[in-house]
Amino acid sequence: MTNNINEDIVAVSVNQGVLDSVSNAEFYNPHEVLGGHLGIGEHEDCVTVRVLRPLAKTVTIVTQDGEYEASHEYNGVFMAVVPAVATETGHAVPDYRVRTCYEDGPTIVEDDPYRYLPTLGEMDTYLFGEGRHERLWEALGAHVRRFDDPMGGADGTPGEQLVGTSFSVWAPNAHAVRVVGNFNSWD
Repeated sequence: MTNNINEDIVAVSVNQGVLDSVSNAEFYNPHEVLGGHLGIGEHEDCVTVRVLRPLAKTVTIVTQDGEYEASHEYNGVFMAVVPAVATETGHAVPDYRVRTCYEDGPTIVEDDPYRYLPTLGEMDTYLFGEGRHERLWEALGAHVRRFDDPMGGADGTPGEQLVGTSFSVWAPNAHAVRVVGNFNSWD
């Protein structure tokens, strides 16, 4: 599908210094940059999707309504603008998958972990700081998550439940923490 959205005008902008920090696992809040972000004002019907796919040759954002070629923005960060989904209260980020083609490797279709909200909330971090969080085992560590998603499983297989693991760690003095997996070339 050809994208008829003018990305130069509509895309939620991020400065190059922040993109550099995100791509080098040094940014304190990658959810602020990666994943889908609704446009503002007259562009609220558009979503800017950014994904980190180092060494990718091409990246395509696949929604239920079409496929949108992502452009390489900076150091393995790819960006595409896709139509938002209309809801009763406004607009929302559509369900999507990421198709990544590598130069000498396979084409992979997978879910984007930044499509989901962080599992730690402001109240959790407040209670951590106060030393009064009484249910740490529910906030920290690894937790299997299951979702019924209109697009099916993580690779977009219809009818499958989406299953993944969220992992949270409390490391207030850490310089950088990076999770290693096939989604970041096992970096």
